[in-house]
Amino acid sequence: MPVPITTGPVHIPLSDEERISGILTPLHLYDAVDALRSDGVVILDNAVAVEVCDKLNERMTSDAKLMLTRNKDLKWGQGKGHGNLLVPPPLSQEFLFPDIYGNKAATSVISHVIGPNPEVRFLLSNTSFPKEGVRQPVHKDGRHLHPTHPYCIAMNVNLIDVSPESGSTELWLGTNNDSPPTDWIEPGVSHINPALLEPRRAIRPPLQPTVKKGGVVLRDLRLWHAGVPNPSDDIRVMIVLLHFAQLDENRWFGNGEYIQMPRSLQPAIEATSARAGNKFICQWVEDKNWNYLDSRFAQDFSSKVHPEFWEPYREASEAKLAKMNM
Repeated sequence: MPVPITTGPVHIPLSDEERISGILTPLHLYDAVDALRSDGVVILDNAVAVEVCDKLNERMTSDAKLMLTRNKDLKWGQGKGHGNLLVPPPLSQEFLFPDIYGNKAATSVISHVIGPNPEVRFLLSNTSFPKEGVRQPVHKDGRHLHPTHPYCIAMNVNLIDVSPESGSTELWLGTNNDSPPTDWIEPGVSHINPALLEPRRAIRPPLQPTVKKGGVVLRDLRLWHAGVPNPSDDIRVMIVLLHFAQLDENRWFGNGEYIQMPRSLQPAIEATSARAGNKFICQWVEDKNWNYLDSRFAQDFSSKVHPEFWEPYREASEAKLAKMNM
């Protein structure tokens, strides 16, 4: 019987110079791209200034508590009861940090995996409340049939130190390469078929990484993972930006989602994108009566090139998702 692989995710220790310039050394870029392709995950340590994390964390923990007081129209990661509230980040000039929205180091790695000028079409946070909820089912993001190669990379920014002691995300490394697009429990549901979990555990068991504040986790969207309860006393905010492939102006993958942004931020967003080499796909809305906490978002990560990979399951899947959030 083979010995299970227990090695953890690869950490790339960025120097301050690499963080500020966004230019990785050839060795760091090589190792980061290799890890993301082979494991489905790579962690860039020291990718975001800690003062940026602290300022954003203060605002977003306050926002999360405010949203809970509404007690309606809340969206939860993998359904209500799992303790992971989906909270939009503050979209204003004060909080539009290039370290988050135009991180050159992260974009460089992503571009070497899915192609240049990746499109950011999803922006949200997964906010885990202390001592609440139950673990999520093992799943992969998206409820659609997907390609057998990378097409979307999630950039996760934890605003505090995270570890198993604070409920860091459970990762099943390597499943991005070993898992077919039909491994869900049923069509249109993102949960992995439970019958597949123990055989995979025998090959490479899941783990929960330790990531210092300022670290960025890059994750292939096809990777199996699960949110777990947060046993600490602190709210844990994890920002999520999804980068979709764009190899040319026609976008070979062709996701159709967009991010709602206030029109006043358009010049700053475009300048940030030009700096980083990514491209935010936005619906610009008038600033009057704008409230970012009410911004629209969808979770359709499928390709418009192959609608048959998602459309037949849409109605049933969205009905189930709505029921999970009741």
